[in-house]
Amino acid sequence: NYGRYGKASNCNSPCKGNAKQTCGGTWANNVYQIVKPQCFWMENSSGEFKWLPASKVYRKELTKHECFKFDSCDGGEGLSGGGCYKWATSPDAPRIPW
Repeated sequence: NYGRYGKASNCNSPCKGNAKQTCGGTWANNVYQIVKPQCFWMENSSGEFKWLPASKVYRKELTKHECFKFDSCDGGEGLSGGGCYKWATSPDAPRIPW
């Protein structure tokens, strides 16, 4: 159980490709979660203006191209008639350029 051991103090070796990141240490390695990007839609009917997975609206996963076609806010084709869509790894993550 990870939580039982607490934060590691030996994860301090800089990565070879990017020295600003750590890539483990002596008898240690960093573990990352890889998250697949998806389409998010800016919900605005509640007045809260929050990003939701577009799959909740369309009942299917949208491709990046479909997401681009619907987006009216950041260079997409605007087929939604004004809706904002983004391609990102989470609702809070920055948009991945089209």
